[in-house]
Amino acid sequence: FSIEEFAGRWYMLATNEPTLPSFCVCGINDVSIDRTDGAYEYYNRNFCFSQNVTLHIKGVLSNDSTTPGLLHETAAVLNHTMTTLLPNYLFSVQRDASGTISTAFTYACLGELPFMGRDLFSFNVLSRSPLWSLPDIHALVASANATTRGRLNLSGMRYNDATAYKKCKGMLDPGTMSTAPSKRGKGAENAR
Repeated sequence: FSIEEFAGRWYMLATNEPTLPSFCVCGINDVSIDRTDGAYEYYNRNFCFSQNVTLHIKGVLSNDSTTPGLLHETAAVLNHTMTTLLPNYLFSVQRDASGTISTAFTYACLGELPFMGRDLFSFNVLSRSPLWSLPDIHALVASANATTRGRLNLSGMRYNDATAYKKCKGMLDPGTMSTAPSKRGKGAENAR
């Protein structure tokens, strides 16, 4: 796995991100990787009450080639990070029949956020395609949970299937709804 493969557009099929209100749907991450500077960033866009809301995230890449998915990030305002960089683990990827990464699982440690009173985390299932059925997304979540031997807290999971993304078509670029995900892939690999 090369971290450069993580660059590009990702659809957030499933998440339990505690800082993202449940009325925000159809998440899209547009990721840029800068290996030279050891940095990455992405813009997370969601529809929240029919409004396009964008959050800018910046972070640093792993400096250990054996764990390219060990990232650290936080929100950025006016192109500057706001708090301490927090761990965000790109812990597993799945490839399609052509060898291209088609899905990715991430887990971010958010720590104890103000007014929350407990340590929080965020688990996300990302895909290159928004055209997934709800049962297939549930299978991806179950696969991720199996990868961690059941250690993920999956409470509060929210899902965006093909139907949800079609309802959010004002947020999508033309042509993004034309390709269904491949059901036959090369399987998962550890990205840590």
